[in-house]
Amino acid sequence: MDDFTLTLSHEDVPAITWAHMEAHTVLHAWWHGPINDDWAVAFRLVLQEGQPVVGEVRVFPNELGDPDHDNYAGQWSAEVEGSHAQVPVRGVTSAVLKQVKLSALESLPDVIGWVRTQQPAHIDNLARHELTPEMRGRMRRGPKGPSDKQLAGLARAYVDLVSGDCANPNEVLAKRRKVKPQRIRDLIHAARNRGILSPATRGRRGGYLTEWGQSLLDPKTNRDK
Repeated sequence: MDDFTLTLSHEDVPAITWAHMEAHTVLHAWWHGPINDDWAVAFRLVLQEGQPVVGEVRVFPNELGDPDHDNYAGQWSAEVEGSHAQVPVRGVTSAVLKQVKLSALESLPDVIGWVRTQQPAHIDNLARHELTPEMRGRMRRGPKGPSDKQLAGLARAYVDLVSGDCANPNEVLAKRRKVKPQRIRDLIHAARNRGILSPATRGRRGGYLTEWGQSLLDPKTNRDK
């Protein structure tokens, strides 16, 4: 997720008489980044019944950093070179596709949360694309994992321990909840990915409860559906 970025753009589409379509503006939202050194992936974000979902997945050669071919919003050099475009040996294989991780996009709060903490300048643009910071994706409960509110509660307890100079907050929380420390680490990581807990320096404890995280614990505004 750290290497991914959000690209928002618009395209003016001319009127098409035979299709009875008037001229209009199309908004595009792409969440994209590298799969590995050779390949990249782009997820098109669309709205379905008012909720953001992934509508398209594109896998193509990773040309990031190449001054002649720089990936932009799900596009690559084949857009101009067609069948003569260069790709890694053997092209896209099942091994490459297995490296595409959709789990982080099962609920769009992961993406919205990432933007809130990593690229806050995009928040207004998200609203223009109807992908608002307050928008909720599918809730993950039971065997699929804790809800946002549950993660917020854990994150607040974690922040309280860190603020109190606790040297091993994961171990303390693990004992309280009668789980293994690795489980707490995974949940704290999930809280950061969902934008509930702010990022911290790799390998170090820390962070704070974001505005979104605080709202989840506010009885006046939160509804745990």
